Amino acid sequence: MMSKTYKSKAYNRIRLEKTSTLLLEKTEKSFEEWLQFSKSRAKHSYYIMNDFIKTDCFDLVQLNNFVHHNTFGKVIFQEENSNDNKRLQRILNENTATRLSGVSELYGKMRETFSEKTIGYKLSLKGNLLKSLDGCGKQRFHSDNPYDTDDEEKVQATHDSFICILAVEEGTKLYYLDEYKVSRFVNLSKGQLLVARGSFIHAGSDYDLSNIRFHFYLDAPKNGREKDSTYFLDSAFESTIQKYRYELFFMKRKENILTAKTKATANKEKIIDQLSKARLIKKQLNKI
Repeated sequence: MMSKTYKSKAYNRIRLEKTSTLLLEKTEKSFEEWLQFSKSRAKHSYYIMNDFIKTDCFDLVQLNNFVHHNTFGKVIFQEENSNDNKRLQRILNENTATRLSGVSELYGKMRETFSEKTIGYKLSLKGNLLKSLDGCGKQRFHSDNPYDTDDEEKVQATHDSFICILAVEEGTKLYYLDEYKVSRFVNLSKGQLLVARGSFIHAGSDYDLSNIRFHFYLDAPKNGREKDSTYFLDSAFESTIQKYRYELFFMKRKENILTAKTKATANKEKIIDQLSKARLIKKQLNKI
């Protein structure tokens, strides 16, 4: 698999300012509202559709045999220059979809949900079946589309494109960068579909036990994604992510300690004030 590494100007500057929440699954926004909301937050925001499809329509044994096929199944990347060979992928197409239980129904639901009427323009649908074997490691942070380029037309096409992950087993998860550029992960239940724009920065999770799921590209016209290419975040910034994560933890810890001290000081002053009042009352009583 080809890969490209970008040193993103936007990502090499860690911003400490407080911004609005980008985790859309915590709000009650509709998908249509999220489409507007995510235009300016494409790299971090995602949307989760619950019960997108009933997963009992899939035959897991059939899907496992399909992805393990010696001729068409292939190992995909883990890191840029290393691989544990425990992440498998097989491309889906119209012919294979008709042979796999439930997959034609899934394609129909995807086309209906991401139709030109809903999105506002036509998207081309490309699907993959992914499987992580027992003990599969975590991927490096990347985008499935070029997110840092001087070509404005490609940038727009990237923002107008989407990626989707459908969980067909419990325990499906994905790492992403939050609004503070801190690494976090989201858990998906069976039947949930995660939707994000093409420039969404993410990393496939590590798995103790094997996991199978669907992955879709919804490409806008003039999309700049090259076939079998991955657009890595530069390694220098990934180190910054980890460093900042610890800094944020200790900042929060320090803030909690200061809050506790402030409360203790306030309580102490309150007690002193009460004691002063008690002494004054005692003096007045002694005069009687």
